[in-house]
Amino acid sequence: MLRRSGGAGKLEPGSGTLMIMSFLTVIALGTLLLELPCSTAGGDISFVDALFTSTSAVCVTGLIVKDTGSDFTLFGQIVILVLIQLGGLGIMTFATFFIMMLGRRLSFGEVMVFKDSLEDLSARGILLALKRILVVTIVIEGLGFLLLFLYFRGVCPTGMALYSAAFHSVSAFCNAGFSLYTDSFVGFRASLLVNVTMMVLIVLGGLGFIVYGDVSRYIRARVMKRDLPALSLHTKLVLSSSVILILAGAVFFFVMECRNAMAGMGWGESITASFFQSITARTAGFNTIEVSSCSNSSIVVLMILMFIGGSPASTAGGIKTTTLAVLVAVFLTRIKGRENVSAFRRKIPLGVISRAATVFFLALVLVIAVTVLLQIVQHTAVPTPETREKFIELLFETVSAFGTVGLTMGGTGELVPAGKVLIIITMFVGRLGPLWLALLVARRFGRGEGFEFAEENVMIG
Repeated sequence: MLRRSGGAGKLEPGSGTLMIMSFLTVIALGTLLLELPCSTAGGDISFVDALFTSTSAVCVTGLIVKDTGSDFTLFGQIVILVLIQLGGLGIMTFATFFIMMLGRRLSFGEVMVFKDSLEDLSARGILLALKRILVVTIVIEGLGFLLLFLYFRGVCPTGMALYSAAFHSVSAFCNAGFSLYTDSFVGFRASLLVNVTMMVLIVLGGLGFIVYGDVSRYIRARVMKRDLPALSLHTKLVLSSSVILILAGAVFFFVMECRNAMAGMGWGESITASFFQSITARTAGFNTIEVSSCSNSSIVVLMILMFIGGSPASTAGGIKTTTLAVLVAVFLTRIKGRENVSAFRRKIPLGVISRAATVFFLALVLVIAVTVLLQIVQHTAVPTPETREKFIELLFETVSAFGTVGLTMGGTGELVPAGKVLIIITMFVGRLGPLWLALLVARRFGRGEGFEFAEENVMIG
C-alpha cells in the first residue's frame, strides 16, 4: 500500500508495503537456507518444497511436505525453529523493536500497524510494550520448556530431551504445529503433563498480548487491593469466546469420537484428547488423534474451529474470535429487535461491525476460491466420481492453511507443484491477517465522497 504525503502528492511506502516486504524477506531467506545441502538429510530439496516449508514456518502454520524430524538435519530444524519464532512474534515486532533501539522514529504508517495492538502509541510506549512482549514470550516459552523437559528426560537422552523440549515449547506458544515426531503428539497421548503443557502454551499464544496486559493490570490491582480496573470489552470478548469454543469443541469431539477415533481409550485419556483437539484446531495444528480417522461431522467442526482461529495481536490465524463475537452480537441484537449492537453492556461501534463483516466475507471468498482452484490443478484430467471423496481433504487443507493451523487429512503430501503454490499463497494471506486486509481496503476506498445517495429499502429473506 502507498499513501500520499504532504501537499505535493508524493507517494511513499506505507505500513502495508513494510509488512509484506518484512514477511517476504524472511521467507526468502529461510528458503535459501533450507535449500543448502546441510539443511536436509538427503542433501537435496526442491525450490517449491523449500519455499513451502519456509512459508509454513514463518506463517506459523505447520503444514509440511517434508517430515521435520527425519528429512531435515539439525541445522535445517534450527532454521525452521528460528523462522517459527520470528513469524510467531511477528516480523513487524522485531523490525520495529530494533529500529527503535537504534533511535529511529517510527513513521506514521508504521505506527498504524500497531494502533490496534498497543494502547500507548508514543515511541516510549511502543518500545516498552515490545519489550514486555519479548519478556513475556521468553518467560512462557521458558516455563513450557522446563515442564516438557521433565517428561522428555525420562524417555530419551538428556541432549535430545533438551532440544525436543525447546523446539516444541516454541512451536506450541507460536501456534506453529511443527513437530519433530512423524505422528505429531499421538505417541504422547497418555501423558497428562505433556498434553496440559502443550494446551496451555497453545492457548496463551492464541490469546494475544493485549489480553495479557489487561488481565495483568486487573490481577495487580486485586493483589494490591486497589480499585479494580474494568477489563476491556476486547478482553471480555476474547476470553468468553475462547472458553465457549474450547468447551463446545471438546464436548462435541468427545461425543462424536468416543466410540470412533477414540475407541478403546480410557475416560481420562479420551477427555484429554478431546480438549487437545478442540484447542489445537483453532490455533496450533498438533494432534494426538489421526484426523483422517475422525467422522465427517468432527471434520466439519474442526474446519469451523480452524476458520475462526485465535485472537487479535496473537500468534494465531483465522478470522479471529473477536470477529466471530461481534457477528454473533449483531445476530443476537437483531433477533431481539434492537438497533444498537452491544456486548457486556457496551455499544459496539459501527466501524467495528463493518470490519468484522468484511473480514468474514473476504476469508470466505478466499477459502472458496482456493478450494476450487485446488480441485482444478489437482484433478484436471481425472473423472469427477473418482475425485469427489478428495474434495473434503482439499477443503480441509485450504481452511487449515488460511487459519495457519497445520492440521491435515493427509492431502499435503499429494499436492502437485501448482497446488503447493496455492497453499503457500493461502498461508501467507492468512498470516498477514484478514483484519489487516480489510483495513487496507478500507483506507484505500473508504474515504469520504462528500455526498450521499438517496436511501431505498431492499427486501431481505
